[in-house]
Amino acid sequence: AAYIFIFKLVAEMDVPYYSSFTDDYVESTLGWIRVGHVNRRWRNICLNTPDLWALHVGLLPDGVMEFIERARDVPLNMTILPGSPLGMTTNFGTLVIRDMLP
Repeated sequence: AAYIFIFKLVAEMDVPYYSSFTDDYVESTLGWIRVGHVNRRWRNICLNTPDLWALHVGLLPDGVMEFIERARDVPLNMTILPGSPLGMTTNFGTLVIRDMLP
């Protein structure tokens, strides 16, 4: 249980990041997700802690569906940055809720 607290702290301090969607210069980082690469136990903790995945949905556009799936039934914290392809998707609501409908 102490591990989960540490992972949540790291998740809040080391946010996944994808830089400007409109500039030629692109910078990105997996943020806290790197912690899951330390060893199998830490990976299992990361993969099985939905609160972690629900924190930063939308900051890595290519990973949105993976984040939503791993967040399971935890309320999502959506962040759509200016210029993000997610903000330009006309069916964004469908993208987010498609797997949550009965």
